[in-house]
Amino acid sequence: MNGLAHGVGSDITRGISGTEADLKKRTAKYGSNAPLPRKTKTCCGIVWEQFQDLFVVILCIAAGISLIAGVIESGWSKGWLDGVSILVAVTIITSVNTVNELSKEG
Repeated sequence: MNGLAHGVGSDITRGISGTEADLKKRTAKYGSNAPLPRKTKTCCGIVWEQFQDLFVVILCIAAGISLIAGVIESGWSKGWLDGVSILVAVTIITSVNTVNELSKEG
């Protein structure tokens, strides 16, 4: 324990001297003791992160395939419903996750 205290220029019973010169020397050697600033995420950044999720990507691909297959099979009048339904589900999932992440950031 004494070796560690001696290595950082301190004393186990008295601590550091705390003089201005000592503090400047310690700041130069060890750096500031101030906490590092946190990077805050933007709403667009969080939404972008949501679309990096494999599950959301698979749902988007499924929506595209379903939309194309539905339109080819049933025409525009009814063929778009399944694909758009999947996209609505993706929108809901992304929105809920984004709101949760934003509440954590705040």
